[in-house]
Amino acid sequence: MLGKQFISFSVIGGVGFIVDTGMLYLLIYAIDVNLYLGRIFSYLCAVTVTWVLNRTYTFKVDDQPVFHASLLKQWSKFAGCNALGAVINYTIYALLITFISVFYKNPVFAVAIGTLFSVNVNFFLSKKYVF
Repeated sequence: MLGKQFISFSVIGGVGFIVDTGMLYLLIYAIDVNLYLGRIFSYLCAVTVTWVLNRTYTFKVDDQPVFHASLLKQWSKFAGCNALGAVINYTIYALLITFISVFYKNPVFAVAIGTLFSVNVNFFLSKKYVF
């Protein structure tokens, strides 16, 4: 069960990565937001998408409907528990785009590396404290 959940969590994390990167590029190139601020907003979009997908597929509880009255509370717990992973992710991202020009020119790679370093933390905290 744990292996299947981690695989599902990781696949959904891949969707989150696409949302994160897509929103970042949209914010950078369509709205001219800087790389640092853009990443904060793109991350919030990604954490929302991954929360919906993880509660629906990875950690689904049979007697809990997909949508119920305490959604904001659960989203807050998910975002809060994933804050440690977010700090790890964002720190790695910021260091890479600040000090290595290839990452500044191609932030998708910095997002990917940050994501790889935070997935285990996010899974453990989500499983233990949110779902």
